Amino acid sequence: MSRLADQRKGRDDYPDAATKHLADAEALDRAGRPDGCFYVAGYVVECALKSVLLHEESWDSGTKTHVAKKLNAALDRLQTPNHDLLRLLAEITAMATARTAKYVPKSTAIANVGRWKPSVRYRGPSVPAADSKRVLDEAKLVYSTTIKQMILDGVL
Repeated sequence: MSRLADQRKGRDDYPDAATKHLADAEALDRAGRPDGCFYVAGYVVECALKSVLLHEESWDSGTKTHVAKKLNAALDRLQTPNHDLLRLLAEITAMATARTAKYVPKSTAIANVGRWKPSVRYRGPSVPAADSKRVLDEAKLVYSTTIKQMILDGVL
């Protein structure tokens, strides 16, 4: 469980979910399942972006910890379904301070995955392997910029 998990109810651990989804997307790619890879890779980016938002909204620089009350309020706010990755990125970009600016992916990092929608799961096979690979590459880049770097910096 990451430091950004909801301790009240044991729900929503966006950093851990991003890690799990990345492993799943890579496995689906290796198995030749481009639709599944594309679908799950979008969740990698969503969870990574939400992790940056949670960190920004709850970190206390003095204690170098996440303040539970602020973290829980941010988690509650994120419960409203928001799968619009471009909107999430815009929100992060607008609110980022010096503490989180380095975790904000460039918009070019989600050039392809930015058009992702969870409704792709309801379509029959429709994602070309090349598109799936581009989205997976973007998900890996976003993961490295956000979750991986936040772990290295000791904030997760």
